[in-house]
Amino acid sequence: MKKLTTLAIFVCLTGLAACSPNRSILQSNIDNTAPTPVPTETIPPIKRIMVGELMNRTANAPEGSFTFPCDLQTYKPEDRDKLRKLRDVWLSKENDENYVLRPSGDCVCPSICVLKVEDTTNPAPNNFGLIAIKDLESGSYQWIAKDIDLTNAKLTWTSAVPNVVFNGADGQILKTCSIELKAGKYQMNCSGAK
Repeated sequence: MKKLTTLAIFVCLTGLAACSPNRSILQSNIDNTAPTPVPTETIPPIKRIMVGELMNRTANAPEGSFTFPCDLQTYKPEDRDKLRKLRDVWLSKENDENYVLRPSGDCVCPSICVLKVEDTTNPAPNNFGLIAIKDLESGSYQWIAKDIDLTNAKLTWTSAVPNVVFNGADGQILKTCSIELKAGKYQMNCSGAK
């Protein structure tokens, strides 16, 4: 029992000495009074790409790649071939370098694909447009709107219907317009908009 008590006292004393602060470390911290600089985290700007580049990336994405919400309806290899043909049509008709979008927020494809593009050749704020891709089978696209202010607008969808939500500068919703097919053309329906 005496050996156990002696061992316990020894462990406590050596443990306390090991936990006591090192004077040289304390002294070096006292001498170093300069504040530690706080790293500033810079958020890189959101990457915008051209419409043709989006089509190319999507058509050539590895099988099983996560391209949501802008999959451009490429579910099978033959869909990718059709998207490549649609890209050729786009490039033959439009000056691709003028139109940019953010793949993560300026495209939705619930039933049809709608792209919100910015025309870099026109002054803001009326330099945006909306493009519809009904299906890849037709190999065509349609401008729903051009030269409009979509600065604070977001693309969303309800069920299978794409929507354009217009927000004020304060973030409050001004109105929501659905993209609907009427008389063979896609249009923004803002009737009854909130």
